Amino acid sequence: MPSADPAVPGAQDTTASIVVRNLTLLVLSFMMSAVVNIVPQLFFARVVPDSKAWWLSVCLLAGTVMSWAGVRLSKPSLWWSRRASPAAHTAVVAGGLLLTGVAFGASFLVSGIVMFIALNLAIRFGANYAMNHLDRVSVEVAGVAKRGLNDQVSTGYRLLGMLLAPVWFGFLFDAKVATTVLVVVLTLVLVGAALPLTTKQVPPPVGPKPTHRSGTLDPVDRYVLIYANLVFAALYVFAANVVYILADYLQTPDPEAWAGILILTVFAAAVLAVFCRPMLFGAVFPNAGPSPLIPRLRLLIPGLLIVGAVVVYLNKLSTGFVGILTAGTVVGLGYGSFQLDIREYLTRAREDRGKTGFVTHYNNLANTSALLAFGIMLVLSTLTERMDMDMNRWALWAVLLISVGTVPMVFLAHASQDR
Repeated sequence: MPSADPAVPGAQDTTASIVVRNLTLLVLSFMMSAVVNIVPQLFFARVVPDSKAWWLSVCLLAGTVMSWAGVRLSKPSLWWSRRASPAAHTAVVAGGLLLTGVAFGASFLVSGIVMFIALNLAIRFGANYAMNHLDRVSVEVAGVAKRGLNDQVSTGYRLLGMLLAPVWFGFLFDAKVATTVLVVVLTLVLVGAALPLTTKQVPPPVGPKPTHRSGTLDPVDRYVLIYANLVFAALYVFAANVVYILADYLQTPDPEAWAGILILTVFAAAVLAVFCRPMLFGAVFPNAGPSPLIPRLRLLIPGLLIVGAVVVYLNKLSTGFVGILTAGTVVGLGYGSFQLDIREYLTRAREDRGKTGFVTHYNNLANTSALLAFGIMLVLSTLTERMDMDMNRWALWAVLLISVGTVPMVFLAHASQDR
């Protein structure tokens, strides 16, 4: 078997190294999923049940601003890490990850609203800063030779982290001892997995030389990112309200546990779609050429699947667990394929067109879309409280309309590509 060509960037990278170092994304995704998708819902439902939707919206919106700032402020960190000694790089990364882990653990020990929100903001800033920095370093280390595998593993780990957090806290939110042990283990894994990325000098970027336009968007890129933001926003509005929708709108018994199971179903299907994607959906880019656009039909699928699921929930066509979980499975398969498609589109643009800033665009998708989602939630929660309307029904309508908005973006992206 021929040995890897050392002249090809990433040729010396190994599968084992990729699997280990991307565990950082698994742990950070777990933390971020917990502090966005389920823990705040449970906290505010118990502390301020009469105004839970409003406080939830405020917390999530403020946290999203901090998340966005974390990603944006981490951009110079890659430049610094190339010039810092491995020891200095290790100390800064390990210290930041430890502080994020401590804040995450402390958030389960407080009962005051202000302190809970402050810790939530600190966790989201730290986790997003670390995720963007470590992901960009990992992409550089992977290079051309291992880009595809690194994308697949990192996307799968992100989805797995998103999957596990709602399940754990849906069933064990009150198990303080077990959660404390979990936080300690996660923090140790987080720091340990990051060390391979900090103990050696970060390689210089490969591919076309970046320019001052390396992070700017061509028209087709802009439409693709708007499309991706809408898909994320639709899922955020639903996930952030899922406990209340199951409890108050669908009248589901034991809604906290079933919210965890529903989110588990969505993300389990998404993980399956990522790791079995070539078999289920085909290659990301079936046509040759630099940075080709994802096929139109596959771009349409995620939004349309969300529309179908929301129609089922909105009209209570199936309030049984089989119908709820079937809709979650279908949405999850489309979401997993969407995640990997967008990831590979943006990292390939970085490789083919020198768009080095596109990894940051990818890591900030969850935050820019969440600003839209939680802004809508804040408006809806304020209006529904004052006008005595059903917040859950309006949240489902918001998910429906956001998802429908993905359709014109797909056609505009392909129209721009064809010009």
